[in-house]
Amino acid sequence: MKFIQIILLSFLFLSCNKIKTDNNTTVELDSLQKEELRITFINDSTQMHLVSDKYTSFWRPTWIQLDTIDSILVHSISEIKDRHLYYLKVDSLKNYYRQYVCYKDSVGDSIIFVNAMYHLNYLPQLGETINSKPKKQLWQKFIITVNDGGDSYWRIWINYSKKKQFRFIINGDA
Repeated sequence: MKFIQIILLSFLFLSCNKIKTDNNTTVELDSLQKEELRITFINDSTQMHLVSDKYTSFWRPTWIQLDTIDSILVHSISEIKDRHLYYLKVDSLKNYYRQYVCYKDSVGDSIIFVNAMYHLNYLPQLGETINSKPKKQLWQKFIITVNDGGDSYWRIWINYSKKKQFRFIINGDA
């Protein structure tokens, strides 16, 4: 029964939140679509030290691949046994701003790093060169690192080639 609920919630979330043209085209979003969907793709090799030291190249998913990635996210969230979570629930995924970094690792697997933020009221630790930009735009271009914050901020690594997550980190509380 729980599996059917996950599938139905995943389908509802995915079908209501996508701006699509063709499912087999790669996902390309302008700033407005990024805000509406609360997703962005970051392909910046200078930021990869925050994600992995084993990447070889970036790739951009199609809408179908993004649906699969999101269903893996939904399944991973449903598997969390911690009852002290306040924000992180299967039906709250659409409320998170999500940064996707899609890359190939050193063995050729397609990996997706997802950095999720419930709030954008952070102080980015990125240096003075970008501090003058509005906070709302920063999440679309820079991998945001936040200390503490509990389940308002979490990260997950998904091996798309194997269709499963291999690391899930929820921030701790101060």
